[in-house]
Amino acid sequence: MKKILFYKILLIITFSLLFFACTRADKTGNMLHSFKNIDIKKFQYPLNCKIEVKSVIDRRSEFERKGVSQKKYHTFIPLLLLFMWTSAGPIYTDIDSYDYDFIGSLDKIIIDTIKKSNLSSNNESRKYVLQPELLHFYSVSYEKGVYAFGAGGMAETHNYFPTGYVCIKLSLFNEKTPTQKQVRYITNAFLFNPSAKKLSINHTAMTGIVESEKNKVAVALISLEKALKSLPNVVDEMLAEEKLGKSVGIKPKTFMIVRLTKEYDFQEEMIIDYDTGLVISDTIVPRTTAIISKPNEWVVPPYSESGHWLSSKDYGYYIDILKLKYKVKYKDNITCANFYGIK
Repeated sequence: MKKILFYKILLIITFSLLFFACTRADKTGNMLHSFKNIDIKKFQYPLNCKIEVKSVIDRRSEFERKGVSQKKYHTFIPLLLLFMWTSAGPIYTDIDSYDYDFIGSLDKIIIDTIKKSNLSSNNESRKYVLQPELLHFYSVSYEKGVYAFGAGGMAETHNYFPTGYVCIKLSLFNEKTPTQKQVRYITNAFLFNPSAKKLSINHTAMTGIVESEKNKVAVALISLEKALKSLPNVVDEMLAEEKLGKSVGIKPKTFMIVRLTKEYDFQEEMIIDYDTGLVISDTIVPRTTAIISKPNEWVVPPYSESGHWLSSKDYGYYIDILKLKYKVKYKDNITCANFYGIK
């Protein structure tokens, strides 16, 4: 009887050590290096200004920064078998799983993203300051497990698909008038998708916990990557009224219309010859701008072919030019006008 009890205790200790080792196995502390390869859409020309990016202010709650989780354990011992049921959730991944110097790495990534996009020049006479604040960044999941220990052992764990979420507040102001700020938020939520890169559902008895940790890290990083892709466009929109780009000409040679796909993740962009109405190009690209219309509705976007947002005055002038030849009008949308073809 004593030998059986000894082996039970030994088995429990061995399993506990294995569990701990597996859960710590993926803490590489250097996950943000992959962001160097983010595909950022470039503007055709830079705005006539300089943008200084301040260090990110971390405003996340403690449970996001430290990975505080809620866990419950239930045990039942009938005769010679020991059963244990566990449930855990929400489980937040601690920040060291992404990068040991997460905020420092995020600073570099934001600066690099603005630079890659060709958003601004280095004109010191028009200098703007961008202050990012990290409000949320985490992956969260739930788990349930059943364990039985006797002469042998059995373990069954259910790792429910994790979700990643990020929210960054952006404040932009002219260096000469720092009290006049514009504020925007970029957010993204990503639910585990087995078809996405860096994610896997191939678990085994020995690697299931490790794969689960990898997935929890990956979904948060995917959310952050998607949010950062929209960063240059959001800042560009904030600068639209500052008259830093080229004004709309008397009559454009070509113009662009767009429509969102039903998933909202992509949009179709069509370039049309103004004089003939012929389609010059038709492409489907990932959506990096704000949602400007309902899916499958053709609209004239509030930005030019160069990628830069138009001021409200320039956009109004642009619509008036198109109305001379095409059916363009506002319909249940104050952001942009719908397009219905040649008159």
